[in-house]
Amino acid sequence: VISIIALLIALLLPAIKKAREAARTVACAANLRQIGIAANAYLGDHDAFFPSTHTPTCGPTAFGYVGKAGASGCYSHYDRPINPYLTEVVDENMPLEVAHCPSDTKGSGAFESVYEAGGASYCFNVNWTARTLSKSLLDYNRNEAYEGISADLIPDPARMVLVGDFPLVNTPFEGVHVYQEGQKNWHSEDGRDNTTFVDGHTDFIPIVNLTPTTDDYTFVRD
Repeated sequence: VISIIALLIALLLPAIKKAREAARTVACAANLRQIGIAANAYLGDHDAFFPSTHTPTCGPTAFGYVGKAGASGCYSHYDRPINPYLTEVVDENMPLEVAHCPSDTKGSGAFESVYEAGGASYCFNVNWTARTLSKSLLDYNRNEAYEGISADLIPDPARMVLVGDFPLVNTPFEGVHVYQEGQKNWHSEDGRDNTTFVDGHTDFIPIVNLTPTTDDYTFVRD
């Protein structure tokens, strides 16, 4: 009897593990849908312009739109422009669970998760949400030099990546990115990750050979 029970456990464990990860993947996608709705609410209040990629004290980062204060100390709750559309901001260091993917548990450097390191498990696609103005390098304001662009300039919102899991969105605009151990394949071994597009829909897709643009998606304004 004990042998039979042990055999059944051995057979069931992989299925249970797979079911749990499927549930985490769905929860992660639900977070991204909420963030996508919040981003579109931001557009409605700002004449269809996306926020700047800069804050007065920090440079551009894909983590700077939503989440809690990260390990760097930059981009507190108050500095992340999408946060007010997701929750009432009462503390610059308060947690924001909607910015934490349940599958983001494999670590990032000295931290237990990308969420702890950057303040969010999700990265916005900053490759297209900013336009560099012609200004002297000796005299420029960061927020002016990287102003948010209008959503009206996006030719195909259904293909344009807005925000997604860290492994998916962090690669194309970095060019060549060396992942730390555990930062890839949160949900699947075939490279699929959750992503939300500018038109609001969320999908579970692979990035083919880390290509920034295909028939199914794009990270750039083509």
